[in-house]
Amino acid sequence: MTEHHEKKNKSNKSEILTHLLWTAFGIIGGLDYFSKAEYLICGIMFLIGILSAYKLFKAIVKK
Repeated sequence: MTEHHEKKNKSNKSEILTHLLWTAFGIIGGLDYFSKAEYLICGIMFLIGILSAYKLFKAIVKK
């Protein structure tokens, strides 16, 4: 395995982990604000979660 391929693989794993954490943050934050009846912030948090999940899906498919 070449050094370039190892760096690319490590970078891809890091990107997937980052998107996974942002997805979890958006969903958990959205649920928390939904329970407090703060619907605008809830919507923004869910939007962050959905966009991060989309980027996560693209990163996994690219791999």
